[in-house]
Amino acid sequence: MRALALLASFALPALVTLDPADVRASASPPRCADVSFTVALAPDAPADNVVYGRLCTRGGAQFKTIQVLLHGAGYDHNYWDFPLRSETHSYMRHATAAGYVTLALDRVGYGQSTRPSGSDLYGLDLHVGAYAVHQIVQELRSGDLVVPGFGHLGHHGERVMLVGFSLGAFIAAIEGATYADVDGVILTGFSHFPGPAGFASFGLAGPACLDPKFAALPCDLDPATGAPIGYLANFPTLPFPVLDFPVGTATRMALFFAPAHVDQDVFDLDVQLRQTFPAAELADIAPTLDPLTGATRDLAVPTLIVNGEDDMLLCDPPGCSVTRNLAFEAPFFPAEAELEVRTVARAAHSINLHHGAPDWFAISREWSDRKVGASARGEAPTASCHP
Repeated sequence: MRALALLASFALPALVTLDPADVRASASPPRCADVSFTVALAPDAPADNVVYGRLCTRGGAQFKTIQVLLHGAGYDHNYWDFPLRSETHSYMRHATAAGYVTLALDRVGYGQSTRPSGSDLYGLDLHVGAYAVHQIVQELRSGDLVVPGFGHLGHHGERVMLVGFSLGAFIAAIEGATYADVDGVILTGFSHFPGPAGFASFGLAGPACLDPKFAALPCDLDPATGAPIGYLANFPTLPFPVLDFPVGTATRMALFFAPAHVDQDVFDLDVQLRQTFPAAELADIAPTLDPLTGATRDLAVPTLIVNGEDDMLLCDPPGCSVTRNLAFEAPFFPAEAELEVRTVARAAHSINLHHGAPDWFAISREWSDRKVGASARGEAPTASCHP
């Protein structure tokens, strides 16, 4: 597997170094490049799937902890650097200002990454997604990754974190537990106990081909049951009431947002940017959360859960802290996870897109600094420059 720089959005310097000037890098704008990785969907399968990523930093990139950002169902890499009101809604901008490198991926089946078809699509569950992420983590750690404008990344000893949202958080948990190759995991929009909207959500998705935006996709149905087994999309509007949302409400609003805490133009852009998701991912939720065999049982690295207070996919009304839904997470994690759980006011499931997003970004920074650290210079080779 080899990472290829597709496009750099800045001039290529002769040398990329980390020096004391990087302490002041938070005042400079982020520098980003589009990169791609080739991955296999199974250990015995060819590495013929391309995963797109957006790599960003401020100042130098070497000897910094890399945060791999994993979006949820119906999203892509834009969730992490939302192209509207970025000072409030861009996780990337806050994380790079704190000294981290971010790599926001389009997971296999999403966005600019490969869209498998046929049997590969029908098997594209959360565990397959985690295996794809594992291969990328291994490349980041190999010391062989060269990105124009960044130089070498991933020297031996550098740190890699996973930051996941919704089903991306499930994949982060599976990857960290299965392969034990990351230094910390942050899970947002994640819980072992679905709320009322969470249960309702399984009846609010159908074949993506029925959405005009995705009409070119095939309508894959199980020949035995007629159930959709290919790419799914949420229904545009609710066919039945969900909580206080009546029939006809935008489904994304009812599932992912708290209307009082999101700007209308932000929500409108979120709808425009919507993505499909593989049916196999939904089918893999229950095994991933199994109380006896679920992924988090073996997640033996520092772990943080952060959810929006009004996330009714995961909590019961009137809110997560009031009903204490998240107070019961600790038994599902080993002691090595040193689990911490937080809720954020003025936010629901799509936490990055709410008014409370900056509070979650601050929580992430404080925890990441304390549990992992933004700089890996003390553990990295002493070489000061690379081509």
